Amino acid sequence: MSATQHIDDKVEWDMVLEKTQVVVADFYADWCGPCKMIGPHFERLADEYAKPKKMAFVKVNTEKGSIGQMYGVRSLPTFKVLHKGVVVETVTGANPAALAGAIVKASKLVQGGGSAEVFGNRGQTLGGSGASGSSLGNIRFDPISIVNHVITIIGLYLVSFFSVCFRVKAPHANAPLANRLVATERCIQIRQKLVVQR
Repeated sequence: MSATQHIDDKVEWDMVLEKTQVVVADFYADWCGPCKMIGPHFERLADEYAKPKKMAFVKVNTEKGSIGQMYGVRSLPTFKVLHKGVVVETVTGANPAALAGAIVKASKLVQGGGSAEVFGNRGQTLGGSGASGSSLGNIRFDPISIVNHVITIIGLYLVSFFSVCFRVKAPHANAPLANRLVATERCIQIRQKLVVQR
């Protein structure tokens, strides 16, 4: 059984906030791919850290109510850590390391009865600056990074090329070579038509 609780309305939300010292909320949507990817990680952390009346883990579907709007949730997934009803940490995006770090800090609030000052920063923001507070002036030339980006771009191009080719019915593997060449030629023609249309 999972330690997470699904919240469907504001009444349930208020009850959890009232009865629990620390609440970790996962704001998600059913259609959100990154939400589905980080969901099992959130469940594992909930199983490990949840404590009745001290630390609760809740999942809030942003399409089923206004709780997400109340907390200014604009991108998914968004995780909010609340201590005594006040947001002390926000993690935006499917970032398992940042989520785990926020939950470890939140568990210190429960264990030692500490204050929200454990959270010394604004939280993690998707596309925001990191914890080091680095600016664009600190960007350095990194040849390995450039090579990685070029390889990624080539890989994405090949994936898009072959995804079009799979729309053409491929001949059986034991088919004569001439049939396989005809299928490849059809694939190239389709690809050229798509490029011209763009």
